[in-house]
Amino acid sequence: MNRPATFFVSNRRHIIVIVLLILAVICASIYVWHRKITVDLDRIRYQSFNDFEEALIGDTNVDGDIRQSFVVSGTFEGVFVKFNAKPGGEGAVDVSIFDLTNNVLIHQEILNHEDIITGEYHNIKFDQLYGFEEDTTYEMVVTFDSSDDAISVWCSNSDVFQNGSLTISGKLVDGDMNFGLILRNLEKITVAYVTVFVILGLSLVMLYVFIYVFRSKVHIVFLAVAIPFGLIYSLIMSPGVVPDEAAHMDMAYRYSNQMMCINHVDDVVIRYRSTDVDNWILTSKPGSEHYQKLLHTPFWATEGTENNALVASKTANAYALLYVPSALGVTFARMIHLGTIPMLYLGRLCNFIVFLVGVYFAIKISPVGKNIFFISSLLPMTMHQAFSFSYDSIMTGGMFLLIAMFLRAIYTEDLIRLRDKLLILVISIIVLPGKAIYIFVALLSLLIPRARFGGMKKKILFVGALFLLTGMAYLAVNLSAISTLASGSQPALHVGEAYDMNFIFSNPVRTIIIFVNTLLYNSSYYVKTLVGERLGWLEIYIPTALVLLALGISAAAFFHDTGEAYTKVTKAFLHRLLYVGIFASVVLAAMLTMLLAYTKFGSDIIDGVQGRYFIPALPLFGLAVYCRYVKIESGILKHLYMATGCLHFAVLFFLI
Repeated sequence: MNRPATFFVSNRRHIIVIVLLILAVICASIYVWHRKITVDLDRIRYQSFNDFEEALIGDTNVDGDIRQSFVVSGTFEGVFVKFNAKPGGEGAVDVSIFDLTNNVLIHQEILNHEDIITGEYHNIKFDQLYGFEEDTTYEMVVTFDSSDDAISVWCSNSDVFQNGSLTISGKLVDGDMNFGLILRNLEKITVAYVTVFVILGLSLVMLYVFIYVFRSKVHIVFLAVAIPFGLIYSLIMSPGVVPDEAAHMDMAYRYSNQMMCINHVDDVVIRYRSTDVDNWILTSKPGSEHYQKLLHTPFWATEGTENNALVASKTANAYALLYVPSALGVTFARMIHLGTIPMLYLGRLCNFIVFLVGVYFAIKISPVGKNIFFISSLLPMTMHQAFSFSYDSIMTGGMFLLIAMFLRAIYTEDLIRLRDKLLILVISIIVLPGKAIYIFVALLSLLIPRARFGGMKKKILFVGALFLLTGMAYLAVNLSAISTLASGSQPALHVGEAYDMNFIFSNPVRTIIIFVNTLLYNSSYYVKTLVGERLGWLEIYIPTALVLLALGISAAAFFHDTGEAYTKVTKAFLHRLLYVGIFASVVLAAMLTMLLAYTKFGSDIIDGVQGRYFIPALPLFGLAVYCRYVKIESGILKHLYMATGCLHFAVLFFLI
């Protein structure tokens, strides 16, 4: 038997599965294209360039024709114009579209009186797509063949379209025709769509190869899932879609200015490149038109790169260390004159790299709970935040690594190296002050055996330094907020009368009742928003079946037996008690924060708490709930990893 035949026979099972995966991806892509993409493309219209309907221009106003020039970068398939047709009138209007740059008539159409619906846009579609990548000047010529203004067109009395001009009867006037472009741009949309599904298909195939053929370790499998699927999440969840991302983008830009020695005006006004102000595209829930705009913003900023545009910031100063990665990305993009959209994605990418590094090493070095770290980092909610400007990506990666280093110190036998002590201190100083609710994780240091330090004195010295340095960093970052709470004033997030610390101390029973009511009422909501049933600004839903699948995968990861080190966890009751206590403290601290900052006084339910706040501490919950009597065998692991990849494919399938 020749080599190809031998290879096929020995690997036929893998080949068959890979072929089936490819076929499944192809079928899914065809379904999405016909049921979603083409439907959206057919109804895509850019908004009218002129929304000021102030004048009707017809035969009695025109001695000749009406000419409207406009500029298009890219392809388009027609225009739409708002006409008027008097009841009982007769006549027709000739509409011709010229390419002035290349001196070509590209379309001509005659509209009869009976074809025009008064006050509505009339589509004038070309026989094919037309246009060029570079800016091209076009002219629409409207000629009337009617009497007594039987047919007229809406125009404005002021110039509202800066990239074109209006000429009536050979005279340039200060106004514009009420029209717009029908933009399909199938080339770019098709390329983008095909790229997404090719990446998804290759991701599933490579994931299968890593799991079943190479039998890779879990930290390698994590990269095989996180990198390609994170990229697709980023493309679909465009800048501004992740909660509070616009504010985080402002902060990254502010610190980028400082890196470039550009002084901001004050705490609420930032200097921007003028090109960024012009092309800053944000939305809470992206759609076809939004993607069109993203695709057609310039990749390179050839003009408007001076930093003289003043923009009001959406947030005040925050913990600078958490914005270093995204600010570096923004700074590099500005230095090489990347356009706005590439700049935003580069800033996102830097955050994502930090997330990847943190989780990768957390999984690699932790002696217990590797699968818990794996699943917690790959929940849909975690993934859509990881590739964003939100510092939650930095917090999650940093917190996972910090927890893993504590676990290694607790459950391994060797003396702690000086390098590891310093790394624990540095990571603690960076991430723990960023959000006060995670400060309790420092308590894990108490579980490290004194033998790991070489004696109790050295342990006390290390733990003392950890609490002292972390506490000082926390006070430095949050001094203003602490002063606000101490004075009885309301935190910045709140609008109107709110709860305060005086109420809490004066009404402890009432406060406890509010907390209990909130947990009883919102527990399922917290689980859903932790897993990711609602993404973005809680406006993008994924099917409940996928949420249940994610919960099933998580349960399997939590109850997998990982051997001797895990046995130490299950037998150490005080350890597990502290793990659940820290996780519960994070939950309660998040609720307390939102009670003071976001909840209207008199409410019996705390508002504003979301499950995503608990993700950085989720591995501790997984360790705490592990049961020795409920075990998932090791042979199931590879199927668990593959199911995670399929979960993200399904989620992205519904998001596209």
